[in-house]
Amino acid sequence: MTDCSKVKGFLDRYLKDELDKRKRIYVEGHVKNCIMCSAEMEFAKKRASVSELLVSLQPRPSFFRRIGNAPQRIKQKTKKAFSKHPVALPAMLILLFSFIP
Repeated sequence: MTDCSKVKGFLDRYLKDELDKRKRIYVEGHVKNCIMCSAEMEFAKKRASVSELLVSLQPRPSFFRRIGNAPQRIKQKTKKAFSKHPVALPAMLILLFSFIP
């Protein structure tokens, strides 16, 4: 296993501060001297910050309850609209089919 592949395997744990002191020093020294691993480190940092942002953007549980109830609310509104005006549906159908050649 090359030094670069070892370091790449440690990057996520390094960023989460989960490495022991010896491995942490090893990663820091290698990244300081290796352009490719330095770029990998920067990419891993950006990926971690995007992941944190996505987690913070999770909708509240009430959002899912409102969405879950939406079809029922729409159905109730539709029933109310046509029950108040019993002639509305037949009139709409007549208008719709009267323009078909």
